[in-house]
Amino acid sequence: MPSIIEKLYKGSSFLELTKENESRLPSEKDIRKNYTLEILGTGLLKIIPNNVDSSHAYIISTAIHGNETAPIEIVDGILKDFFKGSLQICAPTLFIFGSPKSMNIQKRFVDFNLNRLFAGAWRNTKPCYETTRAEELEKVCYDFRNEFNKHQLAHYDLHTAIKPSKHEKFAIYPFAIERAKVSETQIAFMEDLGCEAVLFSKSKSTTFSCFSANELRAESFTVELGKVWPFGKNPTENFKKADDTLRSLLSGHYVTREKPSESLIKYDVHSSIIKQGSNFKFLYTKDVDNFESFAKDTPLYEDNGKIYKTEEDELALIFPNTDVEIGQRAGLLLRRRRND
Repeated sequence: MPSIIEKLYKGSSFLELTKENESRLPSEKDIRKNYTLEILGTGLLKIIPNNVDSSHAYIISTAIHGNETAPIEIVDGILKDFFKGSLQICAPTLFIFGSPKSMNIQKRFVDFNLNRLFAGAWRNTKPCYETTRAEELEKVCYDFRNEFNKHQLAHYDLHTAIKPSKHEKFAIYPFAIERAKVSETQIAFMEDLGCEAVLFSKSKSTTFSCFSANELRAESFTVELGKVWPFGKNPTENFKKADDTLRSLLSGHYVTREKPSESLIKYDVHSSIIKQGSNFKFLYTKDVDNFESFAKDTPLYEDNGKIYKTEEDELALIFPNTDVEIGQRAGLLLRRRRND
């Protein structure tokens, strides 16, 4: 009976194997002429060139939310082409399909938002599928970092957004305590992925990218590549730039730019909206896109009977979501940088 890795070389899809084995995929290691490949669990694949001359290493994660299908399909295509021999991978890379069970039910999560459970937050949450998965993903990432401790590690956590957005593609640069300075080359890479805007966080959170930025000393981003579509329905032309740029990076052909263009829009996170009560609601009357801005003193939301107004002009709102647990983030308010 062929091994899992042999099946991949014969045309099987790692995505489909992951979905077919949502709870467990046996660990497996295969040393070949040019690569060492290792399946570390379901949805977890490590590819290492045997003659590693790269100073870089990468974590490419998708499906932290199971219904965000475009980046899942992008990575599936990259892996298919790698196993066909038409795409090289020139640096140690860990590929992650984060939540196989939620992929199969085509929902954001099964029991709890996985992207709120990193940096050990899974320890303080009622045990469920996502707490177990967050613990597993953290361990795999720690092991990968320890194996390539001297490499420059980058982590790109790829998503798509629930709501339409005034900036279709954008990235979030998580706060990192030990980061000496902003990496302008990484910000430029976000632009090359197609991002129109970058958001700069000002405090730690329990997202996957913030975990890797702080615990693994990675240059990390949460990358929003557009709108959520069902599997097989993604308009491929909308994601071609991101796909091409990722392929260029992994194959060693990407040409680094020193800084992004002046057209890239930058925002700072002004504040997080944390849901405190079960009757939390937003007060705007129309359905708003991500990055909708509001005038000063606009009544924005009501929580526990108190109305909260915007504190200054042109604060922009992203990720508004009333359907979150009490104590979780129901939105972010942003301040656009005018002179940078």
